[in-house]
Amino acid sequence: MEVRRRTPYTYDHVDEGTFVDRIKKVDTFEKLPRECVNCTSSGGGASILTFGVIIILIFAELSQFKNPDVAFNYSVDSSIEGDLPINIDMTIAMKCSDVSMDVLDLNGNLISSSSHVKAINCKFELPSQRSKRFKLKQESMNHLRQQYHSLHQYFWLSHTDSEEFNLSPMHHFRETEVLEAKADACRFVGTFKARKSPGNLHITTGKALGLNSNVHIHIAPLDPNSTALMYQYFIEVVPTTFRTRMEEIDTYQYAVTEQSRSINHNNQSHGVPGVFFRYDVFPVRVEVDVSGGNSASVVRLLVRLSAIIGGVFATGSLLCLLLRASVSFCLAVKDRLMPVTVTSGLSASAPLIPDSDE
Repeated sequence: MEVRRRTPYTYDHVDEGTFVDRIKKVDTFEKLPRECVNCTSSGGGASILTFGVIIILIFAELSQFKNPDVAFNYSVDSSIEGDLPINIDMTIAMKCSDVSMDVLDLNGNLISSSSHVKAINCKFELPSQRSKRFKLKQESMNHLRQQYHSLHQYFWLSHTDSEEFNLSPMHHFRETEVLEAKADACRFVGTFKARKSPGNLHITTGKALGLNSNVHIHIAPLDPNSTALMYQYFIEVVPTTFRTRMEEIDTYQYAVTEQSRSINHNNQSHGVPGVFFRYDVFPVRVEVDVSGGNSASVVRLLVRLSAIIGGVFATGSLLCLLLRASVSFCLAVKDRLMPVTVTSGLSASAPLIPDSDE
């Protein structure tokens, strides 16, 4: 009986040459031998031009991805619930004990009282440095209001900040409270939370004393400092949804109409001295989209970059092929149309070979 010895298969042994050969069979990017490749100066110039176009298009695509266009959409605001935050930071040229701040709804009902806002006894006259910064802010705000038509997109971009408009962050600075005996002004700082309905925020005198209704508005001042005793601001509040690639924020915009006049009963200019903000919530919601839409994803960016590289290479190769074919055709036509000249005696190209057998 013949016994055969079976060689056991070991997984440690791998035929690397066979595996590499199998990989080579699926190579779709076939390589030509070096001796079959003909490099020309025209091809090199075309390659440099192709690479330059690719780099320019890639930078343009990355710039568009980084700074997308701002898209505005409008819809009816159906959300009645929620509070309307009203931020206050202003200084009145009267002591805190002589003025009061209230928020009333459309029917005249008290919504909030000034107890929700901190009142700080302070000096009305600003130091020289802060006065310069305050005037800078007023000039910047006036410039924004005059050039609003050119800023409706730029203002919403994520890289835009207050430093680009020379706005000093004065609202982050809080002066120390002075004694009431030395104070000649009152600074109101805080936030109201009112309903989404028309209302009136006003600052009026609480006692019949000497009146001085000068006012400094520290955040987004709407007008310069003047001696008018009655200020009226009619504000249209617009609910706004701000959407970026990372988050979605619900905020508000506003449009304001301002009016100021002196109170003089002798000249039949009646009224209550103070500062009045009459606001109304607009029923339309504005959606500001700076995310770039569906084209803002990284996957779509990579697809577009790949299309740019492949498309420019393919187009460049096709143009080079057409250019070479055109040049070859023109040279062939030129050689065919040129007349053939015959000279007697020795040929200039081959002087040792006679033209005839004589």
